[in-house]
Amino acid sequence: MNLGTVLTRFLLIAGLSGLMGCSSLNAGGGPAKDKPGSEKSTARIFEVSTGQAIGFETLTEKLAAHSIILLGEFHDNAHHHRARARLIEALGQAHKSQEPFQLVVEQLAMGSSVSPNTTGPTEALLAQLKEAGFQDKAWGWPLHEPVFRAALSQGMAVHGGNLVPGQSMKLFQQGESALPEKLQGLLAKASLPAPNLQALDKALVDGHCGQLPDAMLEPMRLVQRATDLSLLVAATEHKAAIVIAGNGHVRKDFGIPSLLPALKTSPKLVTVGFLESDPSAKAGQSGSTASNGQARHWAVYDYVWLTPPADREDPCKGFQMPKRSPSK
Repeated sequence: MNLGTVLTRFLLIAGLSGLMGCSSLNAGGGPAKDKPGSEKSTARIFEVSTGQAIGFETLTEKLAAHSIILLGEFHDNAHHHRARARLIEALGQAHKSQEPFQLVVEQLAMGSSVSPNTTGPTEALLAQLKEAGFQDKAWGWPLHEPVFRAALSQGMAVHGGNLVPGQSMKLFQQGESALPEKLQGLLAKASLPAPNLQALDKALVDGHCGQLPDAMLEPMRLVQRATDLSLLVAATEHKAAIVIAGNGHVRKDFGIPSLLPALKTSPKLVTVGFLESDPSAKAGQSGSTASNGQARHWAVYDYVWLTPPADREDPCKGFQMPKRSPSK
C-alpha cells in the first residue's frame, strides 16, 4: 500500500471527524448523556487576561463589541451547544439596533447557507440543513440543533465556512495549489512562528491518538490551516459574524486568529473556548479566579466557558490509523 492509498483510506475513514478541531481532541465516542439545562447552574465563565470569573451578561457585553466572535466546542458535548445557543440569542438581542450577526459554521461548506426564514419542527430544520450539505450522522444530530435554531430565531442566516467536499483530499495530493481561488496566496502571508507550529503539530498528533505518521503531518497541517483560513474568509464576508467551530479552530496560537495577517483588513476578533470542568475536582475548588495552571492552559483563548464534561468513552479506544505496507 503506497502513501497515496494510505491518505485516501484515512480521509475516507476519518471523514469530518478526522481533522484537527474535529478529532479525538474535540470529539468523543458519541452524544453526551446529560440533563438539559444543567449547564446554567454549573457553568463558569472566565476572562483569561485577568483570570477572573465573569457573569453571562458581562461576557455578552464584551463580545458584542467585536465584528467576529469565535465560539469553540467539543463536538459531542451537548452542554456546549446549549450554552452557545443561549449566548447567540443574547448577542442577537444586544445587536438589534445594528447590522445583525451572521452565523458561520464549520458544519457546512463555504458558499452554502440556510435562510433565517426557516422555521418548523426538527424534521423541517434538518431537511433545510441537509439541502445545504449538512451531514447529520457525522455531526451527531441533533446536538447542534440548539445553535442553529437560536441563530435563525434571531434573524441570522447560517452560512457555511468549511472547505467544500473533496477539497481536503486535493490538498493532500496537490498541496497549496489546490486551494480555492479566493484563498490562493493567503497562507504564505500568515506563517506560524516555530513555537506555534510545534503546538499545532502536537495537537494534530495528540488529536489522532499519537498515531499520525510523520509523512502525514505536513499535509494535515495544510488541511488544518486551509480550513481555518476558509472559516476566517467566510466570516469577513459579513459585517458581523459569529463563527461556530471546534476549539482547535478558534485557538489564538495556531487557529483562525493566527491567520489575521493574511487579510487586507483587521477585523476586531475575539475567541471563546468551551471546555470541560474536571469531574474529580471538589465543589468550589475553582473559586472565582483561574489557577496558574489553568491560566497557562487557557491562554490560547480570550474567554473560557467551563461546562460539565460529556459522558464518553475513551476517544482513542479502538482508534487505528491505516498502516503502510512495509514492502512499499
